Amino acid sequence: MIASFFLVGAILAPLFSFALLALLRFRKARIGLQWLVSYLGAMFAWLCLFGLRFFLPHELAMWRWQPQNLFPLSPALLADGFSWPIGLILVSVGGAVLLTEATTQAEERVFGWAGNLLLVGLGLSAIFAGNQLTLLLAWAATDLVELAIWLSRPAQAQLRERVILAFSSRAFAVMLSLWGFGNPWAYVVSILLRWGVFPFHLPYLESPDLRRGLGTIIRIVPPLTTIPLLARFADLATFSSLEWIRLILGVIALLALIQWVLSADVFESRPFWIIGVASFAFYAAVLGRPEAVLAWGGVLAVCGSFLFLTQVRDRFWLLTFGFVVMLLLGLPFTPFWDLVRIYPRRWSMETLFWMLSHFLLIVGAGRFFLQKPKGAIEGEPWTQFLHRFALIGLIGSVLIVGYGGWRSVLETALSRPYTQGRSWLEYFIGFGLMGMSLLMALMLRWRSLPSLRLSERWRRWFSMEWLYGFLRWAFRQVGILYQQFEAVLEGRGGILWAIVFTFVLARVFLFFREGQ
Repeated sequence: MIASFFLVGAILAPLFSFALLALLRFRKARIGLQWLVSYLGAMFAWLCLFGLRFFLPHELAMWRWQPQNLFPLSPALLADGFSWPIGLILVSVGGAVLLTEATTQAEERVFGWAGNLLLVGLGLSAIFAGNQLTLLLAWAATDLVELAIWLSRPAQAQLRERVILAFSSRAFAVMLSLWGFGNPWAYVVSILLRWGVFPFHLPYLESPDLRRGLGTIIRIVPPLTTIPLLARFADLATFSSLEWIRLILGVIALLALIQWVLSADVFESRPFWIIGVASFAFYAAVLGRPEAVLAWGGVLAVCGSFLFLTQVRDRFWLLTFGFVVMLLLGLPFTPFWDLVRIYPRRWSMETLFWMLSHFLLIVGAGRFFLQKPKGAIEGEPWTQFLHRFALIGLIGSVLIVGYGGWRSVLETALSRPYTQGRSWLEYFIGFGLMGMSLLMALMLRWRSLPSLRLSERWRRWFSMEWLYGFLRWAFRQVGILYQQFEAVLEGRGGILWAIVFTFVLARVFLFFREGQ
């Protein structure tokens, strides 16, 4: 009973705060009261998840859909070692966004608080989904909320076209997951689509008012909801027979991280961070390493939040920078040490390839951390306190996840005992990457390296803008074809043409049925 209260309370608290915030907004309440309601909802969800830690695993059947012959599955929730760490991290990131957004001077920041709460609540329902039906419903709801957020903003026609294209790809991912139940190929494609791999160059870069707070949570929630699913697939060795996916993931990671390093600023590079780090998580799932999947999922959300939410460079900045680098390197006995389990005991070209991608990930993070922030915290001294408290809260949540019984939590979901033995490479690879990063920093300091700028032709190729241009052309051609078809049906001979098309479609269906 207590565990069910904690689980349901964690999901409903952000959603209830969203509804109350909308009411206060309608009543034109004070801005301070609206922020307090938002943060209390996130804090209550965090406390519920912290209490849920002591009741793992826990499964809850919500309600039975009738009739059962039409609905064999009903919504259910599951909290175990694969979902709890990611859920706690998501709520911590949502709370950090609320704290940092309180320090900005944006006129519509209440809109950001509401969107943040709604996405966190729906993200938690996807993370703690107990079956495929619950997961797909949560995915669809998250996509609809994101679409509503972007379409409610004033934007150019080209940006709206990109938004529709991205939403269509995710909607196709949901339908593909429903159709391909039990088919690894379908899950591979649907997960890649949810990350934004296709189209590769994601939209929304032209919205400066959504670049930091709400933009961060919009980027993080969709890929983060796939991490528990990938961990379960890794535990069941679902992708063990798909050796070819390693090459595809390697190419995706390398392309994304090259763009990550070469981007002009951290906000422009945010989609490439998401795709690059998520590729490491998927690679760990292919190798059958669920603990590494969760570790890379934590890096995706936590380190990304530090990069995208940091607004000033002060004394506290050095602590944040050191903590992020420590997590990215996967140094021994750090909270996310298991991320280096993707490297086998023996050296190979594949190991060197992924080490190169890992190195590019660290170089890009260091580059953007050392850049002077474009924004600044204005206002009373309490605003700086809230900003620091947000980052401290993220650090504390990572320490709770990593040192609060990482092994015991994972064993509540693993189908086999947690592997304690480690290879020598797992102890020293973090230090090797650190040495390479320091050498790169010194060479850049001494200007011993050539410029990292690429020609416009290569930059355009790596950004996949040429592929997006083709997709945009194809999308418009389909629209033109549909308009012509609609004009034919609405003409004088529309009824006759409708009958003809019906007979043609019926003949096609009969042909395929006879072939089967």
